[in-house]
Amino acid sequence: MYLTDLTDAKKEYIRGTILNENWRSKYDFFLMLDAIIYIDVSGCQWRLLPAEYPKWQTVYYYFRRWGAMDAFSEIEDSLVEQVRVRRGEFPQPTVGAIDSESSRAALPRSQKGIDGNKKVKGVKRNIITDKDGDVLEASTTPANIHDSKTAYALVAMLVAAFPWIRRIYARFLRYEGCKNQVSTRLIRGQ
Repeated sequence: MYLTDLTDAKKEYIRGTILNENWRSKYDFFLMLDAIIYIDVSGCQWRLLPAEYPKWQTVYYYFRRWGAMDAFSEIEDSLVEQVRVRRGEFPQPTVGAIDSESSRAALPRSQKGIDGNKKVKGVKRNIITDKDGDVLEASTTPANIHDSKTAYALVAMLVAAFPWIRRIYARFLRYEGCKNQVSTRLIRGQ
């Protein structure tokens, strides 16, 4: 139907995931997933979902339910592992890089702050990627929170999700306040 719809090969891969287990609905599982992907890629509002898909309320219900189960992250993590194996690398990354970016774009109700260094009022995206640029962990905070403060929480989430990470690269000045404690945690595995 649409360019965003899953191919048969992608459907076959997803067929064995947590989302498809015990599927009981009058709607086709992949039609629901195609609708969620359509919303994500096109950026349209829920109420503007094309008529070929189930009602927007139903699609939104499954989107929220699967999001609460963290199912989308599980699919993404397994896809990244497959890509790494295809490249001839170890499936799990052992090295990461942390960085942040301040942005003016923010939802009207979201908390905003002023990043004094960049003179930006908005939010700050904090991301840890592997050496190939695949996102391992991410968070969003008001722009006035310093990078070293958000690094603690972000690294804690990273170590919980990827215990085999051994090294994280960062810009020295931004993350100087947490350098010793973060590296100690990674070495000890805390």
